[in-house]
Amino acid sequence: MKCKCRLIAAALAIGSLASVAQAQLLYEQTFNPPNNPGGYAGAIGDSGWLVEAHADYGSGAGYSGTYQGNFAATGLVDAANNQPINGNTGVYIGVGGPVTGGLGAFYVTEGLGGFEAIDPATCERLILSVYANLQPNNGLAENDLGYFAVRMGDFDPRTADDAWYISSSPMAEPTTSAEFFNLRRLEFDPSPGNWLPLSLGPLTVGPGPVDLTGLQITGAGIVQENTNPNPLPNYDVPDGYGSWNYADYQINCVPEPSAFLLLAVTAPMSLALRRRRT
Repeated sequence: MKCKCRLIAAALAIGSLASVAQAQLLYEQTFNPPNNPGGYAGAIGDSGWLVEAHADYGSGAGYSGTYQGNFAATGLVDAANNQPINGNTGVYIGVGGPVTGGLGAFYVTEGLGGFEAIDPATCERLILSVYANLQPNNGLAENDLGYFAVRMGDFDPRTADDAWYISSSPMAEPTTSAEFFNLRRLEFDPSPGNWLPLSLGPLTVGPGPVDLTGLQITGAGIVQENTNPNPLPNYDVPDGYGSWNYADYQINCVPEPSAFLLLAVTAPMSLALRRRRT
């Protein structure tokens, strides 16, 4: 009887820790309902997210907006497991050209779109994530790059020292598909070498390295680097545009898996030893 009680207690303990080990969702934006503004101006629907473009895009060359994923029966889905993506709404950002390395960005700041400041020091592993999708027309988007961006500031509301930073490494290129999106994740690491200064007006990337340790996140976004050699308009290349599409942006606090994994392994072993002794 004692052994059975211990088995139940161990199972309950592991189950309890498993629930604690679940990721804590700190922020999510699905950009739903969709809004298709066209061009680089204003907000993305009522999401609170704003759009900014590099001057190289030129008048009418850059475009952005959102769309409902109803062009496929499945809607927008996770390419890894065929599960639907929250919101079923994609954000597209691209350029018709000609442009090389032109930057576009969409972002949110504290107080807009339900975003509140996040202190990375209160989380073991802070994960930024977004679903990404590559929709090239005539091979125009394969040279594009997507990056995570954050706005950082101190904890003194009397100072206005918040500044933007872009991840030093781009996301892996996503799948080429209409409805399938790949999850792209970045574990936030404030130490030097992981982030570069970013200016939103005009969009430029400054030299690094920078150390973001001790600062809080007061904004978040995505930066897209677009390259398109085709002139605009180019009637010889129908649909001469390329873009990356994004969906379901999230920030999660994820506990370190090692502690729970160790307990999950050692608890049954400890229980077995106790059973032998009894």
